[in-house]
Amino acid sequence: MNTHTAPQNAETAQTATVSIRAIVAIFSASLGVMLLIFGFASLKDLAMLKAVPEAIWNFICGRPSDDGITLPLMFTLGTLALLISGGLTVWGYWRGRNQPQSDELTTGQ
Repeated sequence: MNTHTAPQNAETAQTATVSIRAIVAIFSASLGVMLLIFGFASLKDLAMLKAVPEAIWNFICGRPSDDGITLPLMFTLGTLALLISGGLTVWGYWRGRNQPQSDELTTGQ
């Protein structure tokens, strides 16, 4: 039976805390930015850019479109991902950093 424990030094023993909320917020922000970049890259002209809000509304309402659903889907999911990321970030700041949080993973001693 191994009962040896390493000495604990208060200055060098640091706990690495990773918040799951922060990881999800960063992931959704990067996903949203990438989807919006690919969406804007697939635009062919300014007239199509003017039609993006209408295409997104038709996509949300379930109306069929001749242009397909790729472009409105990219813009809708990209915007939702950025809104989720912003909401998680605001929620984290609002909740406060001094409170013990139940969604944290703690590693190291």
